[in-house]
Amino acid sequence: MRFQLPQSRKALWTLLGGSTIALLIAIVVGWSWDSIQADAVPLEKGEMEALAETEGPLVSEEEAEEIQEEFEELSEYGDLSEEKLAAIVEQARREGRLADKDFESTIDRGVPIPDEDFDSWLIIGSDEAGGLADVIIYIVEPRNGGMSIIVSLPRDLWIESPCTEAYARINVNLHGCGDDVSGPVLVALAVQQFTGIPVDHFVLLDFDGFVDVVDAVGGVQLCFNEPTRDSKSHLAPTSVGCTIADGQTALAWVRSRHTQVRLDGSWESVGADDFSRQDHQREILWTLADKISDLESLTSLITLVSSLSSAIRIDETWTFSDAASDMWNHRNLSEDSVENIVLEVENYRTETGAAVLIPTRSFTELLAEVYP
Repeated sequence: MRFQLPQSRKALWTLLGGSTIALLIAIVVGWSWDSIQADAVPLEKGEMEALAETEGPLVSEEEAEEIQEEFEELSEYGDLSEEKLAAIVEQARREGRLADKDFESTIDRGVPIPDEDFDSWLIIGSDEAGGLADVIIYIVEPRNGGMSIIVSLPRDLWIESPCTEAYARINVNLHGCGDDVSGPVLVALAVQQFTGIPVDHFVLLDFDGFVDVVDAVGGVQLCFNEPTRDSKSHLAPTSVGCTIADGQTALAWVRSRHTQVRLDGSWESVGADDFSRQDHQREILWTLADKISDLESLTSLITLVSSLSSAIRIDETWTFSDAASDMWNHRNLSEDSVENIVLEVENYRTETGAAVLIPTRSFTELLAEVYP
């Protein structure tokens, strides 16, 4: 499958011109108002009131005038109060879903690689609401017989959106690009643009789908050196040692960013972040691969995959039988038999206040080190 975004496709801006708060949304280049509204959640008590009491213009008079002229005919959201608009903008800002119109990078695009050089599969895990990509794992296999390559892309990776041509977190691409391009296709486009390697196939799982997959294979083994918990991801305190975890427990583990371990009678944070989450995700991935390798035949795998057809989504050029065949042909892959590329990034604070990660070396350069 090859994805081509129509050249004429631009960001969909649907905004009422009039109030300074509404105009603030308009000047944030490259984000669809529909997406912001759909994913906005209420601010904490008192925050909306504080925003409502803000004095003074939020944009310059000159900017407001220019934007007003451009959006004066758009009245679709005229019934929203300024307080509600402010709340939605602030929530989107805090989640890093507003694009940075002034940021530029020279290394966030991979050098295009010929399609015939690699076969590739993209695994996308969506968040609870289904609007953001919580997991992005890319597996590529050189057609010349070299070792397969796996890379986890952090959801906070700050790159140019193929839809809007503005910089934003890679995970927001799961919103899609209007009616033209679906969410998983846009994520595939973003990954292809960043790595330079064309995406052949993708699979999308939401929280429920992940739980169903783990439960369908009889659970996965998780091992802990100390009692471990994470109240935010709903990981209940574990016991020391190895256990077969069900889907809900496995989901809590792969989502854990506030991991705590019990040491000397008290719970201590261990500094978990998106990179520790990636370690958890790969741990589960290889455990699932072991489960597949234990199946007796391709027919057994096709039956298993078909039973999960309602829990996962694949691209339109891939059937569940094809997916099962690909999995069967790679059933002997293990963590020791693949090259693992770790992105080199640094923390960055955008103009809208979001904490994100920007690449410090191009993916092409990292790829050349493992696959000259």
